[in-house]
Formats: sequence, structure tokens, C-alpha cells
Amino acid sequence: MIVKVFKQMLLTQILSAMTVTLCMLIDSIMIGRFLGIDSMTAYGLATPILLVFAALGAMISAGVQVVSGKTLGRGDKKGTNSCFTISIFMALGISVVALILVFFAPNPLCTLLGAGKAIEGNDVFFLTKDYLTGFIIGAPAFVFAQIMVPYIQVAGEQPRLVTAVALMTVADIVFDLLNVFVFKGLMFGMGLASSLSYYIALGVGLTYFLSSKCLFRFKVKNIKAKMIASILNSGVPTVINQISL
Repeated sequence: MIVKVFKQMLLTQILSAMTVTLCMLIDSIMIGRFLGIDSMTAYGLATPILLVFAALGAMISAGVQVVSGKTLGRGDKKGTNSCFTISIFMALGISVVALILVFFAPNPLCTLLGAGKAIEGNDVFFLTKDYLTGFIIGAPAFVFAQIMVPYIQVAGEQPRLVTAVALMTVADIVFDLLNVFVFKGLMFGMGLASSLSYYIALGVGLTYFLSSKCLFRFKVKNIKAKMIASILNSGVPTVINQISL
């Protein structure tokens, strides 16, 4: 029994770790193959920002896995709902920061990343800006997608997670190809393709969270300050590891 459960959890752990990486890998291959050296350079410059926000999502996900596992184990329904509600607010906060940073301060951000300045002839700068703009539209989806993983795992809904990652991967490939051959959206289109694929994955997950059999409930009154600290403390090693990588 334990071996069976371990094998099921192992697959979902691997897939959950790949939710962000898969789309980035696909974009890398597509950009390198179809859009040229300047676009590949821009993608490389944009990657650290994407990884930082992915690391913050992973931090909350790791914290949730520990804390919700404990509350469910001892039958603490209010504690579980508190963890669920807090994690949603955290994901929303990270998403808002990401959107504000890219939409309201894109030029200094791209310069900080090493793309130079917004001057005529500096194609790499504008390509970097375009990719970040397209990708960050999906910030809510790729942060929330990471956070829903531990809840789906503890609820025993692993097939749903596998479906979400599979659809996300296929969608990103299809959208990237449509961008290259049909819409000609260049780097903005590549970023937007990833965003749309994340929303598809999130949509699959939401079919559980919006169902009557969902174990978790969004209840603001159950929020506990101590729970926030517990989630952050449990997730800090993950974010340090991710940012170091």
C-alpha cells in the first residue's frame, strides 16, 4: 500500500516541479529554432525574472504541502481552510507585484537584466520587453497553478494533475507553432503562448476546487497570523534553493 502511494506521489511531484520548467523549455526550443539569435538572447535575459516568480510560487507550494498535511492529518478543518485562504492571498500578491513590475517599469527592468537601453537599433532590448510582457500576462495562472498542486495531491486527485500538465504542454507547443507560422507575433506571441497554456492548466485544476467534493474552502474569517508564518517557514528552504539554481 505504501509503495503504491509513494509511486503515485512520485509521479505527481515530478510533474508539479515541471509545471513552469516545461513551458520555458518549449519556448527555448521554439525560439532557438524559428526566431533567431537576437530572440534567443532576449529569452535568456528574461529567464531570471521568470524563475524568481516561479521560485516564490514554489515557496508557497512547499509551505502549503507541509502545513496542510499537518492540519488534515489531525482533522483540523479550520486550520486547513486557513492555509488554503492564506495561500490564495499570497499567490494573488505575487501575481500583482509581477504585473506591476513588468507593465509599469519594463524599461528599467530590461536594462537591469542586461538588455541595454531602449534605443533604436537595440533589438534585443525590445525583444526582451516583448517576451516579458507576453509571459507576465500569465503570472496569476503560473503562480496559482503551482500552489494548487499540493492541494490536489493531498486530495488524491493525481490524475487531474497529470491531465493539467499534459494539456499545458500540448497547448504551449500548438500555440508557439501558431505564433510562428500564423500570427507572426514574435517574442510577445511566444510569451503569450506560455501564458495561455498556464491558464489551461489552471482551468483543469479549478474543476476540482469549484466542485462540491473539494476538501478546501476559501474563508477569510479562518485566517490565522501564525499560519502565515508556518507556511513561509516551511517554504523558505525551497525558495533559497530555487533562487540559487
